[in-house]
Amino acid sequence: MKTFEANQQSWEFLVYATLGIVPEEMFNAGNYEEENYNYYRIFKCAKRAYLDLNRTLIMKNKDDKGNAAFSNEVCKLITNKIIHNKNAYDLWGEEALNELIIDYLKEKTNREKCEWEKCFHYGQLQKWINMTFKYMNVIGLAEEYKNEELAIPLDSYIMKALSKKDVVFPKVNGKSTGPYNDSSSVKWSQLNKKEYTDICDQYKRKELGLEWEHSAWIQQAEKEKGISFKDAP
Repeated sequence: MKTFEANQQSWEFLVYATLGIVPEEMFNAGNYEEENYNYYRIFKCAKRAYLDLNRTLIMKNKDDKGNAAFSNEVCKLITNKIIHNKNAYDLWGEEALNELIIDYLKEKTNREKCEWEKCFHYGQLQKWINMTFKYMNVIGLAEEYKNEELAIPLDSYIMKALSKKDVVFPKVNGKSTGPYNDSSSVKWSQLNKKEYTDICDQYKRKELGLEWEHSAWIQQAEKEKGISFKDAP
């Protein structure tokens, strides 16, 4: 099978259509707020990653402008952390970032910190961070990181695919684990740090990383549509 090779203009259009990133020469000619193109691209990846978890945020502002301001501020926090930390796992286990987000939410929404601590979960933070890295990886911004340094973004598709690799997940009763099930397993958006770390430790021991995840996610997405495959990735 011949590999598709996009020309530069086609690639730039695809990146803009999916991530909202304009070509570098356009960025340099425009009046963008970001200080440089690298910062701009990482920020845009973080903004796109927000769309992968925002439906799970149950205490958002009611107005769209408030939500945009919230997501922009958190994306700035994530972007700055990525730029100033060379090790991806400095973010993967970043409790300080979670604290910054909780404090920001408390300040901007006039809700008590304890309310947000109950509603903004570690799994949501990791989804935001890991999808940012995934989009960076797709467009060649994560080349300095080894594949095993980048955590797999968890969602129901990947948790089902990981179950076939004998990775077990916590049940909602908190007393058992097993293959992922939509009705009985803890959702990715509600995982606490220990639960999330236990899952990651399992798939890392099996040497599963983003390269595996790309193919596994596509195949599971097609299976959800009723397409069957002979062999799992």
